[in-house]
This record gives sequence, structure tokens and C-alpha cells, in this order.
Amino acid sequence: HVGPRRQFVITLSGRAELEVAGGKKVAVGAGHINLIEDTTGKGHITHNLGPDDRIVVTIPLADGAIGAVGR
Repeated sequence: HVGPRRQFVITLSGRAELEVAGGKKVAVGAGHINLIEDTTGKGHITHNLGPDDRIVVTIPLADGAIGAVGR
């Protein structure tokens, strides 16, 4: 799926593997912060891993926001 908007996704608990462009796989777990920018095209595939639910916080970005952490 594609992201509904540019947003940060912060994983609070659980684990997943995100499959992004070109088949690259990115492991995420508690404490990971991902900037989701694939709002067009093929998007990404999320595979939840393990027995625990993956709980995330999403922070949508305003149009034109650069999305850099720590700037």
C-alpha cells in the first residue's frame, strides 16, 4: 500500500519488516522512527513479525514540511 500522506511512524512495540522499492527489506521494532514518503507508486508491504501486536504512533506532516529529525 502507499502511505496516506507523508508521516513519521514510530514503533512503540512489536516487530515488522517493511518491503520497499526494489524488494529491499527493512526491519523495525520498538523505538524505530520511520519517515514514510511513498504516497504514490507501488508503495510498501508491511509484514508483522512475532506474536505481539505492533503498536505505532503516526505523526502526519504538513504539506511542504521537510521531515528532518533534529533540524
